[in-house]
Amino acid sequence: MSHYAGTAASLAALRDALLTHASADGWASPDASFTASISGTTMTVTAISVGSIEVGDTLLTGTGIVAGTTVTGMGTGTGGIGTYAVSVSQTVASTTITTDARVLSKAGVFFRLGLKATNIVCLGCESNLVMNPAPNVVSIGRIFERSGYPTREITFPCNYEVFGFAQELYLVVNYDVDSYQWMAFGKSTVLGLPGQGGWCGATIGVFILAALTDPVYISPVAGGSYAQSESSAALFWSTTHNFEAGRSCWVNHGLDAHGWTYNGETNSNPIGIRHNSPLISLQPSVWNSEATLLPLRCYKERPSYKASLIADLANARNIRIDNLSPGDILTLGSDKWKVFPWYRKDSASRDGGIGVNHTGTFGWAIRYEGP
Repeated sequence: MSHYAGTAASLAALRDALLTHASADGWASPDASFTASISGTTMTVTAISVGSIEVGDTLLTGTGIVAGTTVTGMGTGTGGIGTYAVSVSQTVASTTITTDARVLSKAGVFFRLGLKATNIVCLGCESNLVMNPAPNVVSIGRIFERSGYPTREITFPCNYEVFGFAQELYLVVNYDVDSYQWMAFGKSTVLGLPGQGGWCGATIGVFILAALTDPVYISPVAGGSYAQSESSAALFWSTTHNFEAGRSCWVNHGLDAHGWTYNGETNSNPIGIRHNSPLISLQPSVWNSEATLLPLRCYKERPSYKASLIADLANARNIRIDNLSPGDILTLGSDKWKVFPWYRKDSASRDGGIGVNHTGTFGWAIRYEGP
């Protein structure tokens, strides 16, 4: 297990820190690269070597490329071969171009890590060419924006911690004293899955403009996208996937030929926290005021009203944090666990709510071997 901690002055620096520590922890991370030419503001891509092309990508290297050129729109291309709009008019003969997007891979699972203007995004996929991707990205950064309301986003400088394990990696970001966002990905420990077993999650799914008053919908029995802009802000918690913002975690299980989805459709509702609700609701103990580390798992609905376990995290647990503070370290035998709120702790509204700017006393703990 590896543990890294530091500060970042921007989203780009935070993304770079995550890539650096992931690479040190054994994740391969080649630059996205492709062959293309540019005429005016139209880029024509003829071959993809690694990764895919997304709006917002910055073109880093390539003979004749103007520094700072970004992809601003899609023409006939949708991530691969085809045409794209770029931000600077120029003439470039066919050349190999690299971008600031990276595809991380380890143990047979793949994740495209990209940088947008307001968010770091992670997309689960099945190869360095971003084949068979998850239905949407998961994101940290800006998580709420609506005219007349405060924007909720990571502010800089921020503190971060990266927890690396054999097949799991966790990023936790702390800012504005008591606010946290997170991104995590890895390979499922569940044996026998038809899919590759990659899983990923983050504070929100796709960032979109808000409809309610704040970014979170979470309760002991539910969570997710009650309205278009909300997320549970907790891994494998959501029970409602109606909108993209709430689709904040995916597992490439492959059961019933459903790929990354929970029941065959992008907006299929997961079981989420419902399997753990009774235990979550009983914490902390009224006898000794202590809370128990609870498994962090994900299930998929199956035919005949059955369910199958598709992810069982080895190095993270759910926990109620009524009597714990962010950053507390729990020692259980030879194991240490570091405690965080899923987003912001609010003891006065411990069971969360709809359209709120906190996650009550719902939190998680990550296995810890730091100082």
